[in-house]
Amino acid sequence: MELVKSLGFIIEVNNEESSHSKVLKDIKDAVDEVNLIKAGKLKGISAKALINEL
Repeated sequence: MELVKSLGFIIEVNNEESSHSKVLKDIKDAVDEVNLIKAGKLKGISAKALINEL
């Protein structure tokens, strides 16, 4: 277990509530962004462009 903890790319989540809060905030941010795109205040990208980025 010490070896796993010593690896720099391993992130340990100690608080489940904080990770849950982060997910909810990320979803809210995404919904806000979609609403701005619908209102014409932000420019969205097409699904084709999104797929090409992957």
